Amino acid sequence: MAREAISLFMDVSPDAFNVTVVPVLPAAMQADVDKARAVRGEAEELQREAATATARAARELVEGAKLTVREAGQILGVSHQRVAQLLHS
Repeated sequence: MAREAISLFMDVSPDAFNVTVVPVLPAAMQADVDKARAVRGEAEELQREAATATARAARELVEGAKLTVREAGQILGVSHQRVAQLLHS
């Protein structure tokens, strides 16, 4: 509807321009949104670090310490299937 109104007012084709809607939130809400996005980004980074550390530890436990994948899983707090996946990736 906005595109149609603008095209009529400016006497141009509705395809001749783009319409971008940018919501303006109250400062407190925007701060909450910004915080949520920042924390999600940090969580994603920590998840990647955890995956790398878990894979490294699994390899060390199974290949270095000669533990079974089941034992390594118990130590790491993950399933033995997950340990097997980590070792094959």
